[in-house]
Amino acid sequence: MNITSVYHADPLGLAETLTFTPTGGSNSVVMSSHLDNGGKTAVLNWTGVTSFTITGATSTGEYFIDEIIALNTPSNLAPVATAPTAPTVLEDATNVALADNIQVNDTDGDSQTVTFTVTGGTVSLGTTGITFGGSGNGTASFTAAGTLAAINT
Repeated sequence: MNITSVYHADPLGLAETLTFTPTGGSNSVVMSSHLDNGGKTAVLNWTGVTSFTITGATSTGEYFIDEIIALNTPSNLAPVATAPTAPTVLEDATNVALADNIQVNDTDGDSQTVTFTVTGGTVSLGTTGITFGGSGNGTASFTAAGTLAAINT
């Protein structure tokens, strides 16, 4: 996780001096102080941090330690589509069926819109839970939108 800055202030309005110590990445320890009844933004500019510890003391001599653990969850990863198994086509054949194993996988679990385009024919999908766009289901070019379960059925 990358952390640019942290704002700190004492809820009782006391002056404090803080030390921010990172774990992970190639980062430096940062010290930051502020006066009574104020706050301050500590500029950290850390990259690759997995956790950090804040240690400090207030103007009345109170000492504290807080450990912050960063949970770095990737956001909105791209979906992956797997094409169907290639059919065996005999010469002059018409109405060649594609295997029913088109799969769309998305680690985020988001609903998907898939575009189908074929040359020299049409494609038809099941319709439960799917919204069709473009020229519509059963044509040479259309979109199909729905949940992963609906798209993969």
